[in-house]
Amino acid sequence: MSAVAIGLGVVGVVLLVMSFWWDLKNNVAAPLLGDALLKLLRADNRDRALKLCDALAPTSPYSVVARGALELRIPARDPQAGPAADYRSPVAERSFEVRVREALWMLVREGSRSIDRRVLQSIAGCAFIGAAAVLGAMSELVPFYQALGAGLAAVVIAGLNLRKRARMRGDLLRLSELLEPWVQRADA
Repeated sequence: MSAVAIGLGVVGVVLLVMSFWWDLKNNVAAPLLGDALLKLLRADNRDRALKLCDALAPTSPYSVVARGALELRIPARDPQAGPAADYRSPVAERSFEVRVREALWMLVREGSRSIDRRVLQSIAGCAFIGAAAVLGAMSELVPFYQALGAGLAAVVIAGLNLRKRARMRGDLLRLSELLEPWVQRADA
């Protein structure tokens, strides 16, 4: 039973290290990225804004959403409205805004999936460490108070990761709302 406990502990530590490495690699502050992108977009530097997304952390969910929003081109006229619809009518304009929000929401959902995968990986690591602590205490490999401490640490880390997930998803939504006015019309 002690070999199983040690194996579970090692797997848990490996999962946590991989999760923390991903966090460090993709550590981009969404509000700072949004402010920098807005400055560049207001100065009519869309190309430099795209380069900034690639330069910081190209695999970061924030950079992926920002780059996707800046490269997004939505037709001014709804293709499902038919050929008689005028793209300058209020109905067509409203539908353009709705289609922009839907496209941005799809980008945010994809970024959220990436965040969810890493947070679940970290929580799985915590669960393995907790299981190793319980098995270690049952086989008297480690004293009970050390196993209890390891289990509590795993629960705290899992809770902090869930909190981080909620914060990062909120940052993704705010970033998409910030970039919504800068989505281009495809046929304008």
